Amino acid sequence: NLLGILSGNFISDSHDGDLITAKSYFLTQPRVILTYLRLLFIPLGQNLDYDFPVSRTLFEWPTLLSFVLVLLVLFIAFKIYRSKPVISFGILWFFVTLSIESSIIPIPHVIFEDRLYLPSVGFCLVLATGLLGLIKNIKIFMVLGVYVTLVFSYLTIERNKVWKNEITLWEDVVRKSPQKARPYDNLGSAYLKAGRYEEARLILERALFLNPRAVTTYINLAEVAIEKGELKEAENYLIKALKNNPTSVVALNNLGVIFLKSGDFEKAKGEFLQALALNRGYIQPKLNLAGVYTREGSFDEAMSLREEISKDYPHDWQNLFESLKLYLEHNEKNKAVGMGKKILKENKDPASLTETGSLFAFKGFTQMALAFYSRALELNSKYIEAYLELGKLYGNLEQFNRAITVWQDGLRIDPREPRFKELIEKARELEVGKK
Repeated sequence: NLLGILSGNFISDSHDGDLITAKSYFLTQPRVILTYLRLLFIPLGQNLDYDFPVSRTLFEWPTLLSFVLVLLVLFIAFKIYRSKPVISFGILWFFVTLSIESSIIPIPHVIFEDRLYLPSVGFCLVLATGLLGLIKNIKIFMVLGVYVTLVFSYLTIERNKVWKNEITLWEDVVRKSPQKARPYDNLGSAYLKAGRYEEARLILERALFLNPRAVTTYINLAEVAIEKGELKEAENYLIKALKNNPTSVVALNNLGVIFLKSGDFEKAKGEFLQALALNRGYIQPKLNLAGVYTREGSFDEAMSLREEISKDYPHDWQNLFESLKLYLEHNEKNKAVGMGKKILKENKDPASLTETGSLFAFKGFTQMALAFYSRALELNSKYIEAYLELGKLYGNLEQFNRAITVWQDGLRIDPREPRFKELIEKARELEVGKK
């Protein structure tokens, strides 16, 4: 209810350590509005994650000055509503469309640039109408308009370079919010995904220095340690994460992964089951627990869990593939073929289709394997692995001429791939031996 919202305290996402109340949020918003106006006039220094402390009292100079300036703009809007109705309307539009995010309703982010999308319509009305009133010569007005468009287009292109990928984006944020932990954490996560583990570790340690209670930072540091094979160190990080937040299902799941890698299936199961008890809808512990059951040889438990995952996530490729492996390993032929047809129909990734085809080929399902390889090549006629695997299938069937033809087709696509030449040469030797 509204009273509950207005009387609550929220941890700020805009400045580490701040608590937001309706009062402090309201006092902060005039400073935010002036920042928005500055960005509309001079779109430089944009930041995805501002480090923006809240105002405590009205009598802080930046807060008081901002209040005065905002009230002055509103006074002007009401003063000129008869003589300059479009400008008045534009000013009021700006404030009314900002009113939910920039009033007394506290939101964890006190400032966020995308809140300007709708209010900027009012700003554009004011600016265009005001300039047209000042510049009577329409040609000069048009030249100015073209100039502004070109300058802002250039700035847009430059800003897009920052948004090129996660690393460039969060490096920009770190430069602009150097005392805030979350940008470092997100940059460390981006480095981790890119396999830049040492850089990730250094950045994440900086994030931890700024916020020693950040659970996500401990989890990310644990992932770096896991990738580097430092399982004991990863375990220590996750224990610290759980100390700060005992209900972190991600930390519990990752701790289970460490036990799984160490061969301690019972401890791994315990962590996965605890994560699922907290959040049954979280897929990763289910996948991992099904993997434990598979390793233990508990087919019924593994298959039951994978079927449950399939109901919630019917298009999860990895789960479908592992389910197919279980069916094939336990000679559930009809279910395996049915699962294969489902994957063949829904999956559009040539690599996944080729891998599934090879699984069917290994188990002797020749027609299913052929269907998967053909579908992979239909989706990407230049996918080399599909040519290699299709040729191997024909070779295993002792259809060496067909295998050679397939590999020659692949060789024409990638003449530098040495495997084609080796396989063709071997197939020719086997063909001669066969005769």
